[in-house]
Amino acid sequence: ANVGVMVETMKLDELLGYTAHAEYLCKPLANMSRADVPHQGDFAGSMDDLIEDIRANGIRVPLHLQEDESGERWLRNGHHRLVAAMELGLQEVPVAIHKQ
Repeated sequence: ANVGVMVETMKLDELLGYTAHAEYLCKPLANMSRADVPHQGDFAGSMDDLIEDIRANGIRVPLHLQEDESGERWLRNGHHRLVAAMELGLQEVPVAIHKQ
């Protein structure tokens, strides 16, 4: 069970030090690309549409990091937004950190 959720702005370089953990993917976030997020995700449009939306409006829904009891963190939601942020060259992204 989640003990708490903290939302913060995180430097993209720091976030890229973590790992992706999803049903379809387990790899360092720094190595992610469009090829790693082929399914649609939560966004109704294409990846190009998502990138243009973020360019115009910023990231409106935080990426979600999970943190376990030992302090290890991994990305549990927001893989498409992460790839969009990387392609756009964003320096910071909003992140919700879920602590167990």
